[in-house]
Amino acid sequence: MQINITLRRQLTKLLPKNYRAIVVARLAAQGKHYHPNTVGNVLKGSVNKEIALELLALAKEESESQKKADELIKAMLPKGS
Repeated sequence: MQINITLRRQLTKLLPKNYRAIVVARLAAQGKHYHPNTVGNVLKGSVNKEIALELLALAKEESESQKKADELIKAMLPKGS
């Protein structure tokens, strides 16, 4: 699987600053060992299905947590704001 330019732009907005270390740690927990630079290269267009899927999963989790935080903030604001 290869990440194209459009998807890369969306992912860079969603992924945290330390996304490479997070992906490497998640894959290491599964018994797969990669260098953090490999994760960065996949985001830039290299082909690696395992890392690409993990990047997509991380971005989805970050997106969901951001939505929950936005809803919580919206609920805390006074009505009419």
